[in-house]
Amino acid sequence: MVDQPVTLTMLPVIQNWDCHVCGSCCKEYEVRLSEKEAKRVSELSKNMGPELGYLQPLRYSGWLTRVAFLNHTSDGACVFLGQGGRCKLHEKHGYDSKPLPCRLFPWVLVPRGDKWTVGIRFACPSAAENKGRPIPAHTPELEEFASELVVREGLNRGADGTWAKAPSLDGKMKSTWDHFEVVRQILLDGIEESPTLEQGIFRAVHWISSMKAGTGMDKLDIKQFGDLAKILWNQTVLEAEKEYAGAPEKADSLSLLLFRQCAAIHTRKDHGPKQGIARRGPLARFLAIIRFSVGKGPVPRLHGWVPEADFAKAEEQGINWSAGCEEILRRYYLVKINSGQFAGSVHYRMSVWDGFASLVLTFPIICWITRLAEAGSQRDTLVRAISIVDDHFGFNRVLGGMTQRVFLAILLNSGRLGKLVRWYGPGRG
Repeated sequence: MVDQPVTLTMLPVIQNWDCHVCGSCCKEYEVRLSEKEAKRVSELSKNMGPELGYLQPLRYSGWLTRVAFLNHTSDGACVFLGQGGRCKLHEKHGYDSKPLPCRLFPWVLVPRGDKWTVGIRFACPSAAENKGRPIPAHTPELEEFASELVVREGLNRGADGTWAKAPSLDGKMKSTWDHFEVVRQILLDGIEESPTLEQGIFRAVHWISSMKAGTGMDKLDIKQFGDLAKILWNQTVLEAEKEYAGAPEKADSLSLLLFRQCAAIHTRKDHGPKQGIARRGPLARFLAIIRFSVGKGPVPRLHGWVPEADFAKAEEQGINWSAGCEEILRRYYLVKINSGQFAGSVHYRMSVWDGFASLVLTFPIICWITRLAEAGSQRDTLVRAISIVDDHFGFNRVLGGMTQRVFLAILLNSGRLGKLVRWYGPGRG
């Protein structure tokens, strides 16, 4: 299918997935079609009028450049979604008749050097619940998807044989994929070897702050860079543990203000069956912004899955998570780090340090949502919280905008990000 062979690097066997026909993706997302896909769907749906309720199969957007999308019904579901969560195109014309974005979800294919790494979106309930076969069992179809994606998006290898430019470490330093690999492996090893996930992330925040403050790293060869990175990690562990041994420091007013604004963006759902208060109109959304700024009273339910609770509940001391929560959350971060889905072309073209900081920020947000749950229901709420947040991570353009980058820089450069990890993490109960 493609004259440029695609090589995949699989996730370790910590993540499973299979489609359980919940229909969630068909209700939650707009599917953009290539010109070829739009033509094929139009042809295949010519005689499906009654099955589609006589709705048009496609809708178009844009003035100068018209872009085709799969059409949706009045309740927000894809026009091809049938009973029992089955796709009508699939049932009538076979699996391959579906557009590539439909077949690809929830997989994320991340270009890394001369290979592609497999990631997965935990916005899919089955991925968050780790339900299905181990990832390596999907190798044949993933290789096919990667080949199709290269053709669909018109991608080509660079002169050095890589599929994409390596993300810069700090936005300025010229980096290579070897630099990225050093960073990725240290983060993976550091979090896996830490007694708890919270401690691992806390150490990682201190480490990236130290690395970000370093000078002259672009003059080091890759071995020297790797040796220095490991030395700084070992030093960081000692320094971070001294701070971690003390009582968590409550976030100051600026931290809380920035954190709640970021939490609001990560939990907002304006369409689909899990839509939050957006259905009430602009005034409700405006009042929600005010409520998140003040941080008092009931938490606005920007997403239908967010528990009903007051802001004060998330600040309570002594909350213990249910059994299994640590393992679920650890799996999420190991998958994100292993796939490299936190920097570069797949993540708003962020530098490695800033991109990882944006991933770290999801930790206190997920914990914050989970703390709103009633006692004994933390596990189910945690799974939903991961799905809520990962729906946005890397896919909500607002999170890649200048305002969010400034918020993130303030939290990271001032040391506030690590304090948020400790304050909202499960370790303070």
